[in-house]
Amino acid sequence: MGSFAKKMKRKNKPREQKPRKENPHASGAEILGIYSAVRDTKALIGDTIDTFFLMARLAMHRAFGFGTKRWTRLLEKMRSYVICMGYFDPQGRSYVTPEEIDQALKEEAKMVVIGNVPLPKDPVGALRMETQDNMSRCFMLALLDAFDFKGQRIHRAYDAIADIGDEMIAGRMTKNDLAKKVAELDGRKAA
Repeated sequence: MGSFAKKMKRKNKPREQKPRKENPHASGAEILGIYSAVRDTKALIGDTIDTFFLMARLAMHRAFGFGTKRWTRLLEKMRSYVICMGYFDPQGRSYVTPEEIDQALKEEAKMVVIGNVPLPKDPVGALRMETQDNMSRCFMLALLDAFDFKGQRIHRAYDAIADIGDEMIAGRMTKNDLAKKVAELDGRKAA
């Protein structure tokens, strides 16, 4: 038997099957699923923040007659707190926790923003509610820092934004209606 025949015989000889090691890496489909979920989560958070900013703009105009100048000042403060909470940090780093903001509001403004409200069971509703709660914290803290709102004024601002939220929940106002009203306040056309 020649060397070629020996090689072929060895090649065709049944081999012992070694147990396959599980691949610790995600498959392509799993990676796409994770990417899609992250993208959808970021879109949901972004939409919730945009809606909250629109609600805050209209609420502050209704309750206190905020024009563009005061609104811009408040918005910059709110944005800085949103960033500190890690919403726009690429690594998701948070420099302040919701509990720390709650403590600051309780001590300085005598305001309790969020009670012990259970989150909805569905993950989308829970994420939206958590984001809204955190935006409420940022809103109140920004009012405290930028305009020294405390006591009745901070409660009035909170009630004004809650009233708009109630209108949206009841279906009397949509996000598009809200955007149109804010555009009118700012003297521009709504998109």
